[in-house]
Amino acid sequence: MTEFKKAAINAAALIAVAATAGASILGCDGFANEPNESGAGTAAGPERKAAAARFGDGDYTFYFKNGATASGDCDGYSSEYGGKTTIYEWWRDDIRKWETRIKAAGANIETNSDKYHSGYYWVSFDTNLIYGTGLHELRNWSIKTEPTGAAYLRIDGKETKIVGTNDFRYAQAGGDFNWQSKKIKRFGRENLSEVQKSRDVSGLGIVFLQASNGKKMNSVKERGYSVKTVKENEAYLIDASTIEWFAYDDEG
Repeated sequence: MTEFKKAAINAAALIAVAATAGASILGCDGFANEPNESGAGTAAGPERKAAAARFGDGDYTFYFKNGATASGDCDGYSSEYGGKTTIYEWWRDDIRKWETRIKAAGANIETNSDKYHSGYYWVSFDTNLIYGTGLHELRNWSIKTEPTGAAYLRIDGKETKIVGTNDFRYAQAGGDFNWQSKKIKRFGRENLSEVQKSRDVSGLGIVFLQASNGKKMNSVKERGYSVKTVKENEAYLIDASTIEWFAYDDEG
């Protein structure tokens, strides 16, 4: 065998080894398959909805029946009435933060973060511990526009979806919706809080940017919900005392 042939064979072998190593590092989606421990100092990972999540990537608040809340950004979540609520994160550090929040709210949890692995991490708890889930903070908003999502309500075993919503939050009887200071005077939010503070039942504040939402909310009334118009086409207050479960999808 000539020296030239030997060199060619050795080069081919090195290429094959490199290709195999590359396959072990990159998954089929092009993201690293190495354990995704932390996003510190790196890009934020996929920052997209986990495939197993029903509701999209967003910034949410989980309202516990003991009065506690747990809020933050996640890569999607699922919430099943009578079952489990599960929060997803790409980075292990991020799911650990959620574990701390959920435990602080008084819930027992299940998680897959005990070992490093590729793919999404999750933390889960019993849905019957919460009233539901609402929007925590608006992202990618400006004075002229706010991103739209979708609110989900359940009463008498039936689920209703309200599309085109721009804000959706829960407050206890006589409580406040805790809108961000920059947005409280926009689209009837301040009015919603003032009305809720004088009510003796819990409420859901729902806000729209687009006009002509009266017909949409009349349809919600027809499905058995008690709805108060606070600002026509923009702000509505829903009696939450008879609602079995609610959720919000920041991606609509």
